[in-house]
Amino acid sequence: MKITKASKAEVAAAARKDFKAFVRLAFNLTHPDIDFHDNFHIDALCHEMEQIRTGKEKRLSINLPPRTLKSFIVSVAFPAFMLGHDPARKFIVVSHNEALAEEQSGQFRKLVSHSQFKAIFPTLNPPPTKDTQRVYVTNKNGGRRAVTTQSGVTGLGADFLIFDDPISADDATNQNRCEKVKNWITKSAMSRLNNAATGVAILVMQRLSIWDPHAAVAQASNWRTLSLPAISDKTRSITTGPNSRFDWKAGELLHPTRLPHAYLDEQRTLMGEAAFKAQFLQAPVPGGGGLIDVGKFKLVDELPKRPPDTVLMSIDPAAGGKYAKSYSVILVFHVYDGRIFLKARWRNQVEFAELKATTLEFVKKYKPDELVIEQASSGAPLASEVHEHLKALWQMSSKTVPKLHPFKPKMSKEARWDEASLLVSKGRLHIPNPDKFAWAQSLIDECRAFPQGANDDQVDALSQALITYHRLYDQSHKSKVSLFQLGA
Repeated sequence: MKITKASKAEVAAAARKDFKAFVRLAFNLTHPDIDFHDNFHIDALCHEMEQIRTGKEKRLSINLPPRTLKSFIVSVAFPAFMLGHDPARKFIVVSHNEALAEEQSGQFRKLVSHSQFKAIFPTLNPPPTKDTQRVYVTNKNGGRRAVTTQSGVTGLGADFLIFDDPISADDATNQNRCEKVKNWITKSAMSRLNNAATGVAILVMQRLSIWDPHAAVAQASNWRTLSLPAISDKTRSITTGPNSRFDWKAGELLHPTRLPHAYLDEQRTLMGEAAFKAQFLQAPVPGGGGLIDVGKFKLVDELPKRPPDTVLMSIDPAAGGKYAKSYSVILVFHVYDGRIFLKARWRNQVEFAELKATTLEFVKKYKPDELVIEQASSGAPLASEVHEHLKALWQMSSKTVPKLHPFKPKMSKEARWDEASLLVSKGRLHIPNPDKFAWAQSLIDECRAFPQGANDDQVDALSQALITYHRLYDQSHKSKVSLFQLGA
């Protein structure tokens, strides 16, 4: 079979049209002495950036181990590709220190000034009106600006905000410093988008701690996450293109050529287990965390297709309303033959009136058989309000009305989980697969970090639900519990 080499014109045409082809060419132009090692994760990352380019996604968080080309693809190649097509686009790229900002800016300038790049994108042939270590401005007033985290951005504007390693590994282990960076990103930097409706924000980093910037954006429902560990913790199907997927089996390496077993073993020894889990496995655990074995959770894509034996709703109310740091949580479970499936979750910082309204809305929608409310904080008045509502329902209808169980904690959170874990250890707790239901990831992350995580409201709602079910249905002498009788 005769193999023909593509002509320069064909290479240029492919690079102009296809971002993945451009990434390969851009790497060769900026790193002429280093081989480009292709891999499925590069296809997956390029596909996500294509979703950004076409406007299908506007918020993207990327978690990949070090040395996987994530920064080059997102912070160097992507701005160059977009500016090649439209020199009026404006990019702000944020890094945690000046050295990193200038290194990436230097690679970008080296790429766009290359003669082969100019031949592919003649729209950038006119010289830039500004070309410094950190600022590149096209003759159409677009360009790329590199800044450092928490620097002054007043007066600046961008169509694309890229946060590339916005916090150092040392700072990421300090919750207060993480909070400052999060506030700067959400309150200062994000306000620099020229158009709030169409502007794009991308966060690219390896995980560093349970408080790092990804942990902050992961709570927002409009952020999509691409998270790939150095070693697959489960069998996954990774989208690598519009009509293509890669089946990545549990235990397989992300990139055997660049991240082989020997290198990973060396890094684990040098960094320590906690840092290795965060940066290479994208699974940060704080010191003292790990009390909950999330590996015992059964991940499912869907619930059994029949009516449940029991519907259980668990509520952990917060104090202080929407300006407090804690969250109110509602979890809904369907039970089938003693197997407990998490059906729905609501989590928000709200005032009492909204919490009450949401609770009653969930009662109407999910029709629980058992409703458990923790009595701490605003739980007592909430239980009283719900009790009155249920009494009215009982008087109006002969249909079954949910039994209300105020949960009065008398044990520590850790001791409560110790009892709740009896069902988990038997493989009876089923959680929505976070690959399909993104919201489930925050619950899993919070459980993984417990008891040293920044929040534990979802853990509280989960443990009281499991304890309640265990005491109501798994112990014959407590198979019937009257209204307002359950304690803990």
